[in-house]
Amino acid sequence: MTRGTSPTRATRVAGGTSLLVALLSAAALTGAAFVTVDLATCGQPARYVHNEQQLELVGGCVDPAELPKIHPEPKKAKPKAAAGAYQP
Repeated sequence: MTRGTSPTRATRVAGGTSLLVALLSAAALTGAAFVTVDLATCGQPARYVHNEQQLELVGGCVDPAELPKIHPEPKKAKPKAAAGAYQP
């Protein structure tokens, strides 16, 4: 009788190898996420300030010059209701 690797042992080794690779990949991705977040810090944290009728975001990493400009659309006139039309 020859001594070799049994199918059960080979299956266990293959399963253990794939588990080890998955754990190492997860650890590497977690480390990369921590490094990315650590390098992306800002000097001043963002906060919301209430100015009269609006909220304004002050501080943070966002540069207002890099944001796209918003061009307001002209206001459309409301259609006139017919005389005697019901309006709640």
